[in-house]
Amino acid sequence: MPKSWIKTMRIFVILGLALLSLAGCSRNVILYKEAQKQYNRGNLDSALNYNIQSLRLKPGYSKAQILILQVYPDLIAQREANVARLMNSQDVTRWARMIEEYSALEAIQEQIRTLPRLVNPETGLTVTFDFRDYSEALTEAKNNAAEYHYQNGLNLSRQGTDLEIQKRAAIEFRNALNIVPNYRDAEQRFAQARANAIKRIAVVPFEDLSGTNRRYGDISSQLVDQIISAVMSDPEATEFVEIITRDQLNPVLSEQRLAASGLVDENTASQIGVLVGAHEILTGKITQIAYVPARVTRQNETDSRRIVTGREEYVDDQGNTQTKDIYAEVECNWTRYTKTVSAQITGTYNIIEVSSGRIKRQGTYTAEYPWNDSWGRKESGDERALSTASAALCRKTEPLPPAEIELVNQAVSRLSTYFITEFKRYIQQ
Repeated sequence: MPKSWIKTMRIFVILGLALLSLAGCSRNVILYKEAQKQYNRGNLDSALNYNIQSLRLKPGYSKAQILILQVYPDLIAQREANVARLMNSQDVTRWARMIEEYSALEAIQEQIRTLPRLVNPETGLTVTFDFRDYSEALTEAKNNAAEYHYQNGLNLSRQGTDLEIQKRAAIEFRNALNIVPNYRDAEQRFAQARANAIKRIAVVPFEDLSGTNRRYGDISSQLVDQIISAVMSDPEATEFVEIITRDQLNPVLSEQRLAASGLVDENTASQIGVLVGAHEILTGKITQIAYVPARVTRQNETDSRRIVTGREEYVDDQGNTQTKDIYAEVECNWTRYTKTVSAQITGTYNIIEVSSGRIKRQGTYTAEYPWNDSWGRKESGDERALSTASAALCRKTEPLPPAEIELVNQAVSRLSTYFITEFKRYIQQ
């Protein structure tokens, strides 16, 4: 191997390493300058973050070392001052906010601990930091916060049997447990308050007023089953709610001669609710099912393209005979056909309070499931002018739309999604 080549390779390696070093230094300096900027603005958390990133890239960077010895103690002092103010505050959220402050103090110190060893390039001495133990203070703040929620839960749980009050009590006990697991007897009290807060809701078959004479099957039961399934499979939605299923309702509906019609209004709701032990009843009506048969629209299209139609000879500047392509502009006329079909369903719902017969929530939704597809046919001209997409459409056979009942079922699923979203929003408020 020639010595000159080896020498050249060494130069390239050295230059490459130098460029990498410069790139690292450049990034390091950018981070340091951003840290300095944030520090000057008083954004100490942000300043520390940029400062630490700079030192991770280059632990020996003296400017970043000097800056972190300013940023770190100032940030600790700022957080401790926040704690002192909260100590003297009567704000009900002070304990939760103190947990945030102490947790932040511990996180700040952990960031510093994970830095590589910092050695001052001028003195050769290791840069040191002052660390404090906040664990006891954090534990005390957590206990005080848990006690605050625990006492709130006790007070609420003793205020009576109202479902909403018992729900608030259960949430307070749960908040205490989230802060301090196994806090006192909060687990047992949460379970008791939750049991007292359970709202039993019966979902009865919707009344079908669409006039379709069940041509698409039992749409009302299908809709109700989808609502019940979605709610019961959501633990958050059912934390304080028990759904009374159709199997539990059917004997009562049959006895009251309502199973066939599905008719439940404000008057019959109270009667049914009492019989099944429900606090509220969700009922509704399917007011319209519309199927729009397939229709086809057509649109005339023209594709054009410059193509090679042959070759010809010519003499170049040097007197040599050459050949070249002959180009021509060609067109192709074709028709784009689009077939559309759709199904639409409209429904209403009511949530009725059993004890009073009062409508607590109601709404109307319309869901549509449209389907469309296209194909094409050549009318005249040169097929070579067709684009790839146009040619594919012209080769495509005329598509068949989904069956009418399939479209209706898809529309029902969309309608149930609207009802499910609204129902969940109601029971989780």
